[in-house]
Parts: sequence; structure tokens; C-alpha cells
Amino acid sequence: MIITIGRQLGSGGLQIGQLVAKELGYDFYDKQLITEAARDSGMREDFFTNVDEKANKKLSALGFLGLRGSFSGDSFINTNSLSANNLFLLQSQTMERLALSSENGAVFIGRCAHYVLRNH
Repeated sequence: MIITIGRQLGSGGLQIGQLVAKELGYDFYDKQLITEAARDSGMREDFFTNVDEKANKKLSALGFLGLRGSFSGDSFINTNSLSANNLFLLQSQTMERLALSSENGAVFIGRCAHYVLRNH
């Protein structure tokens, strides 16, 4: 079973999610999704963090963010393709992978998990 919990500052969604995951023995994912998405894509974690922070500040999460820096490893992607939308798609693929690989169930907090995992 997959549980998704949306949250806003002060809503208690994070704490509720942690309690539910602990009580049910489920995997728990919040900011770890950023680390996992960076690992899966071979990109630096700060690309995902920058998009996440900007989205949280209600700036455009769909347009080009003008991210700067180099990639880790041998990965190369044209910097024009580093839109928040493309990074969201990479993060979504990671969510799908984690949901499918979870043996005991999982709780996902925020990051549009309710939309990304709507078919689980």
C-alpha cells in the first residue's frame, strides 16, 4: 500500500506521515526523494533542492530556472533542459521506482506524490 500526504508549513503532515509509517512499518520518504532522484539521474542534488526551494516559495515551478553548475559523474544534459518540469519528471520516476520496489508499503510526503502515484 502507498500512502501520500500533502502538506503545508504548520500542517503537521510531516509528523503525521512519520507516525503512520512507524506504526505500519512502512518506508518513509520526504526530502530523501531529492537524494534518490539525484542518485538515479546522475545529477547533483542541489539542482533538485533549488527547484524544491523555489517551488516552496511559490515561484514558477514549470519554467526554466537558470540553474548553474556542473554535473557529477559522466552525465551530460543540455542546461536548457534543466527546467523545473524536467527535474520534476526525473523526481517522479524515482517516486515510481520507490513505490514499486517497496515490499511493506510506503508513505510519501509532499512533492506532488498524490499526483505522481495516483495509480498505485
